[in-house]
Amino acid sequence: MSALSDAAGRQACVDAWAEVIFAHPQDWSPGEAETPEECPSKIGSTWADLYMLGRDKAEEKRLLLPPIDDGASLAAEESPSETDQP
Repeated sequence: MSALSDAAGRQACVDAWAEVIFAHPQDWSPGEAETPEECPSKIGSTWADLYMLGRDKAEEKRLLLPPIDDGASLAAEESPSETDQP
């Protein structure tokens, strides 16, 4: 396998891990069964390295999303003003 195709294969694996991880909650932890098909024969430390790179990429993607509004921040902003009182 050439260095270019090996690098492309590694990048495809990292990208696939990022998509799988991004599709799950942040506290999700995969097993070997969840290894993307783009990562064939990646085991041991290579598996862990590629997973960690994918996890980092998924986290970067999550950071670009707008914050989730749980309602608490809106309630704090909607405190009554003097003009709202009868």
